[in-house]
Amino acid sequence: MLIPDGAPGLVTKFPDEILSCPRCQSSIESDGKRAYACPHCGHVMPVLGDVPWIHHLPEASLWQWRNALGAELDRLRAQQEKCVAATKNPAIAAATRQRLLRLAQAYAEQAPCLETLLAPMTRAAPANAPGFADAMATRLPLSQTLSIYAQTLFRDWAWETGEADALTRCVRSCIPTEGLGDKLLVLGSGASRLAWDLHQSINSIKSTVALDHNPLLALAAAKITSGRKVKLHEFPRAPLDHKNSGIMRTCAAPADTRPGMHFLLADGLNPPLREESVTAVLTPWFIDIVPRDPRLLARSINRLLANGGVWINSGTHVFESGDELTRFLPEELREIFAAEGFAIEQESFDEIVYLKSPASCHGRLERIWTFRARKVRTVDRPTPHVNVPDWLMDLNKPVPELEYFRGMQRQWGLWAELSGQVDGKTSIAEAALNFGKKYGLPDADALGSAVGFFGQLYEESRRAGR
Repeated sequence: MLIPDGAPGLVTKFPDEILSCPRCQSSIESDGKRAYACPHCGHVMPVLGDVPWIHHLPEASLWQWRNALGAELDRLRAQQEKCVAATKNPAIAAATRQRLLRLAQAYAEQAPCLETLLAPMTRAAPANAPGFADAMATRLPLSQTLSIYAQTLFRDWAWETGEADALTRCVRSCIPTEGLGDKLLVLGSGASRLAWDLHQSINSIKSTVALDHNPLLALAAAKITSGRKVKLHEFPRAPLDHKNSGIMRTCAAPADTRPGMHFLLADGLNPPLREESVTAVLTPWFIDIVPRDPRLLARSINRLLANGGVWINSGTHVFESGDELTRFLPEELREIFAAEGFAIEQESFDEIVYLKSPASCHGRLERIWTFRARKVRTVDRPTPHVNVPDWLMDLNKPVPELEYFRGMQRQWGLWAELSGQVDGKTSIAEAALNFGKKYGLPDADALGSAVGFFGQLYEESRRAGR
């Protein structure tokens, strides 16, 4: 879509020249309306509102995220019904009834807000489910729900706590005096206030591309930075009082967006951009949470950057991996990044408040690592990131004997035996006795296992609210 540069509150033309086909890596072209296509392989990808959806399997990934929206709407309806049902209990306190009614109303109002915001995605999603292989290839990680990072929208565009400004200051302290060149790519831009702040304040930047895979965050940020408002309810886990339970937030940009701010829905681990197409890459709160070897991630960033380009990272280095072998520390990462063609020129460690809502009793204090690294040489192209292993894609391949799987076999066997005896009549002692007899366990061991299992199950049911 072509819109005159400089028009306040409007999106300017996307820099198509930096995009590449996620299937064959050739240049892709916009039809000027609602789609991008690759003239080499014929791959077609939609545009959601003003945001390109550039995926290897665009229809399958749209279907996955539409299902995620459906799951979120189901959750909101269930929470609303639960709150309404609880208010009919004559034994609850009047203040509790007031809080639950407020929450029920907020849950009811949230659903149409999400449906309206995500309507471009819903319209573009296919009616039918994709084939098995495509569905598996685009399967969302269990940790990636639609609203998992919704609180960052409020932090970036609604709260007036100074938290977003503090994050921007940390990054700006590492920006070189000559700026960041004319094209900035933000990988994992999230709600995108940091990307917007840099775009607004660094005159050398002509195009900023904020890339994320979550359509709620990207479509909301695109709408906000185009001069419109987004209204959503915030649900603090520890609200200050009943008035802050399900509080409506209005997300808005503090100023008109200058020309050149763009959004892209794509896979940040396989970014669909041409090699050496950008002058700077920013990774905010990204390298520690993505399931990618930092060597390969650095190699991917290296290939995107022009010679002499700058990589700025900011966030924690608390890696998500459950394996101590891959919980890398800064001194290890410096060595890794140097081997992948980067020279770290500046770095800082800062303690910042993180996601401290003015409506909540909770907040975090994080120590973040911000660095600027210069691309000093080009490295080999990395292997593409694959979301799922081949044995999940090809059902005829053997399942590997992973250590975790072997442990879960034993645990699931215990769970199946004990949970199968839950009928509302059998006691823990009786279940343990039956279990112990079947597996030849001493009474004390069987009873200890049963108590531990049901105790854990009860705690999980409480956390789930069921």
